Amino acid sequence: MVRGLLQKTKPSGLDVESTRLQDIRRVEKLLCLVMTAFVRCYKMKDYLTGL
Repeated sequence: MVRGLLQKTKPSGLDVESTRLQDIRRVEKLLCLVMTAFVRCYKMKDYLTGL
């Protein structure tokens, strides 16, 4: 699942290196929100497709 997360977010435009965020806590919060959204979408897909 982690590999899938990284494969899905990198090509889709999530380029953490180019953000202007300097505070590591904010970067961690951003990544946590992205991962949470990804997992929820993944679970919703499974629910809707009946898996």
